[in-house]
Amino acid sequence: MVHNTTTMVKEVDSASALNEQALLKYMQETIPGRAHYETLDIKQFDHGQSNTNYLLTATGGGISERFVLRKKSPGDILPYAASVEREYEILAALGKTDVPVPKVYCLCLDPSVIGTVFFIMEHVEGRLFLNPSLPELDPSQRKAIYSAMCSTLAAIHKVDADAVGLGQFSRRENYCEREVITLARQYHASTAHANPAPDPRVEALIDWLKNHVPEEDARVERTGIVHGDFRLDNLIFHPTEPRVIAVLDWELASLGNQMADIAYNCLPYEISEGDVRFQQPGYSFESGRLPGIPSIGEYVAQYCQVKGVPWPASNWTFYTALALLRSTTISTGVYERVLQGNTSEQRGETVGEILPHLVNIANRVIESGPLLPEKPEEQTRSHKPLTLFRIIRGIICLVILLVTAFVTLIILGPITFIVLRLYSVHTSRKWIGYFFGHWLSLWPFLFEKINGTNVIFSGENLPAGERAMVMCNHRTEVDWMYIWNLALRKKQIGFTKYALKSSVRNVPIFGWAFHILEFLLLDRRWEVDAPVIECYLRSFEDPVDPFWFVLFPEGTDFTEEKLAKGNAYARHLGLPGDLHHVLLPRTRGFTACLPLLKDSVTSVYDLTMAYKYRSPLFIHNLFGIDPAEVHIHIRRIPIKDIPTSEAEASSWLYDAFYRKDRLLIDFHKDGSFPDVIDQGELSTAEFLTRLVIFTISSVVVLKCSILGDGWLRFYVTVSCIILPTLTFFGIKPSPLVNFR
Repeated sequence: MVHNTTTMVKEVDSASALNEQALLKYMQETIPGRAHYETLDIKQFDHGQSNTNYLLTATGGGISERFVLRKKSPGDILPYAASVEREYEILAALGKTDVPVPKVYCLCLDPSVIGTVFFIMEHVEGRLFLNPSLPELDPSQRKAIYSAMCSTLAAIHKVDADAVGLGQFSRRENYCEREVITLARQYHASTAHANPAPDPRVEALIDWLKNHVPEEDARVERTGIVHGDFRLDNLIFHPTEPRVIAVLDWELASLGNQMADIAYNCLPYEISEGDVRFQQPGYSFESGRLPGIPSIGEYVAQYCQVKGVPWPASNWTFYTALALLRSTTISTGVYERVLQGNTSEQRGETVGEILPHLVNIANRVIESGPLLPEKPEEQTRSHKPLTLFRIIRGIICLVILLVTAFVTLIILGPITFIVLRLYSVHTSRKWIGYFFGHWLSLWPFLFEKINGTNVIFSGENLPAGERAMVMCNHRTEVDWMYIWNLALRKKQIGFTKYALKSSVRNVPIFGWAFHILEFLLLDRRWEVDAPVIECYLRSFEDPVDPFWFVLFPEGTDFTEEKLAKGNAYARHLGLPGDLHHVLLPRTRGFTACLPLLKDSVTSVYDLTMAYKYRSPLFIHNLFGIDPAEVHIHIRRIPIKDIPTSEAEASSWLYDAFYRKDRLLIDFHKDGSFPDVIDQGELSTAEFLTRLVIFTISSVVVLKCSILGDGWLRFYVTVSCIILPTLTFFGIKPSPLVNFR
């Protein structure tokens, strides 16, 4: 059932009554700008078990404002389960990030005000879902709610604790090992007086956990902020949108092994497998796992993809069992307070009924087989399975592409790159772009027509034939090839130039092609590259030459390790160290190119690339098993609007990549970029025509070159000597007359 956070209140029970006047006086004196409040109405929230929550409505001067007060519950409370001081600290720190948390106003450590420690935070109005089955929603809404919950947990886990001042919040390493010891101690404290009585099966669970702590638990690099009680009913959703606007109940937060958090979040999947459907909110799918709710494999796969962590199947049983021990320990503590008469939770008495079933499920978990499949359902699921047919087809395609590339180069390369260039650089570039562009177009056709990859464009529609500088994020080794899918549609595929490592010139055939196509080949040493860049870009100043110049400012493809280093460097520069899906860009190349292109290109195209499920490798493309979808978001910026000074251009580039990161965060939540545009479908007939022409021509040339003894063999032999020589030494013939 869905609830509104404002209506989930009741009159304050006698055990939880507050001193209204003392509290009002404290608020007037402590919270800035609230001295005018004259009256205070207090209601108690009817949800929650460890700490007691109140809805405060302060009124005065014709203004009314709602707050939430959170304090320790009455009675003997386990410090593990009710630390409002730690909760205030982490809420204050996370308020500086994109994690949705309520704003905190004050922490009161003086027990004379209301009798205990408390803090006051803003009241966030929205929807609270108590039943994880979400029976009141349709399947698409359920899917969106679960996707938002998963992405929110991943966002919490991506926060750099050091950057937000939580580096000393707790120890990080051996989190699960320490957690087992702490939970065991708390369980023993709650059952010390046999009210409730200890359960020997819990002791067996504790012993099993102590003997099965994963090795990764000792590694600090796998740690971060852990919420400790991340469940659907601890999230406030926007009143109408499937978006989390506040994460509540941080009293169990710590630093440690974040897999413990996602496993705890997934407990409804395991608890609902038991014989009993729990009536305690948030514990299980009370109405079953209804259509639209992802499977546990799909849910964990989304988390792993967004967070960028390995698939946890090998240790998932341990993390699930630990989550069940935590639930058992907390529920035992709540039940002890029920028996003492100190709980403020009306449903607290049902905890006693839940406890034995929690223990039963925990024992089933540790005695059963793996809880997750060996491989994730989404993250490593290929677009299509790797079959013998696809392997053979991929090899045939590669052979055809290599042979046609070789023949096109040795026949047309000397004519277009040497002979025509002696007459005119512009004429040479025009015909190189035309002939080699036709061959390059075979790649987009391969991706879309043979492999069945769906390339989806969004954002702004680009004019055809415009000279532009193109910058893109760098996910994987094949990003640059998918830019050809856009360039082909904009009639620029033969005129698209990339900045690549100079070592690629040593690759047979393709290295020759990169040289003839005039890609910018760099040594990655600035003192060597700076004059090369200037000379190269000045050679393309004439607007008669069609020109797309492509940069990947990150300088390398994306990995989690590189992301961590980039975020650390961002903080060193005074920038937010909270990038998730892009690396901090290297600005030197961009700022050097910008003033050189200012007067010769019209626009900068800011492309953001994303892949459905996983980032593909070249071999995935070749065999047609991935990717299912490539998403390219386009933003067109007039180059005159971008500052050219080094400092301002660097700042602009940083802003552009932080914008990309936000786009990618939303992409991983929604599965697509906004504002999808139709760029038209590639023509199958045109593809087949080009493929047949290149293939037949190549076969004829090779046959005549090998079997013949005339001029063609001589021409091919000379080409095979000249092209690699020109490429190796980076020689471009100078025109004798240079006509247009």
